[in-house]
Amino acid sequence: MKPQPINEQELSDATRREIYSKLFLDFVMQHAQTALALLGKMPGVKASTESEPIEMDPASAKALIDQLEMIREKTRGNLSAEERELLDRSIHALHKDFLNVMETQSSSTAPNAPDHA
Repeated sequence: MKPQPINEQELSDATRREIYSKLFLDFVMQHAQTALALLGKMPGVKASTESEPIEMDPASAKALIDQLEMIREKTRGNLSAEERELLDRSIHALHKDFLNVMETQSSSTAPNAPDHA
C-alpha cells in the first residue's frame, strides 16, 4: 500500500475523473500509511527531516482513522468500486491495528493483580 507518484506521461490523455481517482487513492494510502507509522506498525519509518523513527502516537493515528471514516461517509455513493474498496479495507485494517495497540498499551500499564497467598 505505497502511494506511487503520479506519472504525468500516463495521465496526459486521462480524463479529469481518472486523475482525481488516482489522487484520491493516493490520499487514502498516505493517510493509512501515516496512521500505521503512528501506531508503530511500520518499523524503520523515519520522519522526513529527522533520522529518528516516528514516535508512536495512537491519538493522532485515531484522528487520521476518523478522517478516513468521515471521507467515506461524505463520499458515499460517489466513489468507484476501486476507491470504495481501498477506503473500506484501509479503515478496517487500521481499526484492527489501533485496537491491538490500545490493548497492548492497557495490558502493559495495568497494575499487577494482588497476590492471594
